[in-house]
Parts: sequence; structure tokens; C-alpha cells
Amino acid sequence: MIKKTLIKVVLASLLLSSSLMAGLEYDSKPNSLIGFEVGSASMDVSSDEDSYDKILDAMNYGFKIGAQTDNYRLFLSYRFYAGDDVENLTTMGAELQYMVDVASFMNVFIGVNAGVVDIEFKDAATPRLTRVVSQQYLGGDVGFNFHIGENFDFELGARMMSIQADHLLDSKTYTFGDIVTGYGSLIYKFKMDK
Repeated sequence: MIKKTLIKVVLASLLLSSSLMAGLEYDSKPNSLIGFEVGSASMDVSSDEDSYDKILDAMNYGFKIGAQTDNYRLFLSYRFYAGDDVENLTTMGAELQYMVDVASFMNVFIGVNAGVVDIEFKDAATPRLTRVVSQQYLGGDVGFNFHIGENFDFELGARMMSIQADHLLDSKTYTFGDIVTGYGSLIYKFKMDK
């Protein structure tokens, strides 16, 4: 239910923003973006019943599509995380970033992100139980965007997604904390209309 509502809100926002942008006059048309991302992530997990307090480490892989004007970028993204302690962890959301040119070959960005995280986590004490959590997240990101050609950028960034989800199963509560990620992303830029 939450996922469907979030998807509807994001799609409605995109349609509205593209309609508004179409009515404004720009010197140049916005770029469309396609990006592929690889990074390293960690998430805190703790339990109220015992002294279980662990940081789950995982590699993340993602795909994102978006649009960019002179100073703003909007991405819709999907990421999945793989690691020894992570049964299944995926995120689906949106990032809005403000970019500042600091040199002809790069800019820096700061942004906000929001979406839904889905977690499947094996209970350490009772491995037969799998905890399934679906929760909204809010966060921020910062980084550097290097122009490596007319149509390609390479992005180095850090992202934080605040989850703060509690899950009660079999009289044991686990708390899932923030996901912190360092990542690199290759972004292809192109104009759809000539």
C-alpha cells in the first residue's frame, strides 16, 4: 500500500514538474539521464532482547533515470544490496540534487532523497524466522560530479537514508537504523528532442 502511494506521488510530481518546465523558457533543453551505480553500504541493526547490536555491511548496485537542468537534477532510482548478513535489501525512491559548478570539469551537489526500503533479515537467534520490513526513508546526499566527456559524467557521493523501523516478531523487537552509502556512478546524458 505504501509503495503504491509513493509511486503515484512520484509519478504525479514528475508529470507536474515536466509540465511546469515545458512552460518555462530555457537557453538549452534539459538533459535526460541514465545512471548505473556501485557502492558500499552499512546499516545498524539492534535488538531489545539481547545485546545484539550489529552493523550490516553490503555492496549496493543501482539503476537511476532522471533529468537535469543547469543547476538541478532529479533521479528515480532502484538499488539492491548484497552481503553476507543481508538476506534481501532493496530501495526504490527519488533524489533531488542542487549542483554548483566549481570548475569546468566538475560540479558539487547536495540533495535530498525519499522512498521505500524493503528488508528481509534472518533472525540471528532463530534462523528459521525471516523478518520482513517495508518502511519509508528520508535522507540526504552530497558529492562531486566529474564531466568525462560531452555525454558522460562520473559521480562520487555519499548518501544517508534514515529508516528508524521497529519490527516485532516472536516477542523480539529489532530496530533497523540508517543506511549510509559511499558510491560511484556513471551517468549518460542526452537530449531527447533535437
